[in-house]
Amino acid sequence: MCCTMISFYYVEENRGKLQKMIRLSIKVVGVIGGFALIGSLAMTEPLVTDMLVLPELFGVTGVWLATPAAELAAICQAIFFFVKYRY
Repeated sequence: MCCTMISFYYVEENRGKLQKMIRLSIKVVGVIGGFALIGSLAMTEPLVTDMLVLPELFGVTGVWLATPAAELAAICQAIFFFVKYRY
């Protein structure tokens, strides 16, 4: 719908409405992107913690263990949500 309106205002050479529609579109995309970012950060916080803590605790071995530990945490989290929200 938005692309149709932008095309219409562009062809109509109505610059005021065109600018208003583009600004509104950018705001909507920004808000939705912000919510997606916050959700993503909330879901991956344990994974980032593994990536930062294990190298500090175990040195070079922790660097090698960080990715498998983060993957294991992601699998556990996915299983938890599949079990919790299954219908």
